[in-house]
Amino acid sequence: MNTPSWLRRPRLPSWLITCVKIAISLILLIILFSHVDVGEMIGALSIDLIPALLFGSLLLMIQSIAIGYRWHALLNALGHNTTFGWAMGRAFIGTFFNQCLPSSIGGDGYRVIMARRQGLEWQDAVSSVLVERYTGIVCLFIIASLGLIPLALALTETTLIWLFVLVIIGGLVGAFAIAGLAEIASFRKVPGLIRRLLNAWIIGRVLADMRRVIRSRRLLLILGLSGLLSNATTAVVVWLFGLSLGVELGLGPYLSIMSLAVLATVIPLSLAGWGIREGVIVLLLGAVGVAEAEALVMSLAFGLALLLSSIPGGILLWRSVGGDREAMNEALETTDDT
Repeated sequence: MNTPSWLRRPRLPSWLITCVKIAISLILLIILFSHVDVGEMIGALSIDLIPALLFGSLLLMIQSIAIGYRWHALLNALGHNTTFGWAMGRAFIGTFFNQCLPSSIGGDGYRVIMARRQGLEWQDAVSSVLVERYTGIVCLFIIASLGLIPLALALTETTLIWLFVLVIIGGLVGAFAIAGLAEIASFRKVPGLIRRLLNAWIIGRVLADMRRVIRSRRLLLILGLSGLLSNATTAVVVWLFGLSLGVELGLGPYLSIMSLAVLATVIPLSLAGWGIREGVIVLLLGAVGVAEAEALVMSLAFGLALLLSSIPGGILLWRSVGGDREAMNEALETTDDT
């Protein structure tokens, strides 16, 4: 399989990138633990957290199923025939990669490679994953906006609500601006230079595929509803963790808090999002009056639930044929670039 030139460019050794991300995660976690009384954390633990953790792990598997469903629907709508079983299996393995590779987006690189092995061109493979990821991010911002009012009522410092509004509304405006660019790229009266930029290689392919999504009510409905359902599970899971610890906070604020926490882990600066995710959760839960010890326990439980929910993907990868193992090695080499 020929690898495009943009993946062959010189880059830092993967082991060095991994070491840096591990160091960042460790430093962030050490800082968090230095601000929390470990005794209080132990005291906050409850036996009820164990069933909540197991049930939460099962709920988080809905995300992998939804990703597979969205990706399958998108690929077929774009003319690439795949089965739902194939797409869901790749989504579960991608989730496993997200939790076990240095970046929290390593699974996207794996899905690109596997789509390429299915016969898609590089542009089509990359575009299908980017468009699916884009729809998921839009759904995260929508869920975050749904939680704004209950979040405002729960905040101990009311001026903080404007920061949440700025981030969430700014994200929504940016997301829909990208959708607007997809439509603009198809206009014939757009100046030549701008048209060439908007239709250049992968950019043009992504915007063209986005237009197909925007103009198909059925596809919009599939991607939207599945994205909202799967991304809302993170809020439900952490809410259940809070209930098991005796935290008296309704589900509403978690919609905004967990959406922003998940969005923060898209930035590939730490090991699978560890450290960044916990820091954001502790910070935002603290803003609604949750004690730091309880917030840190909830954030660590969420990270552990993510790991447990990725086990099916690890099993599928272990049982897979040699081609998938080759894809794993290739994903390890190219995930940061992808």
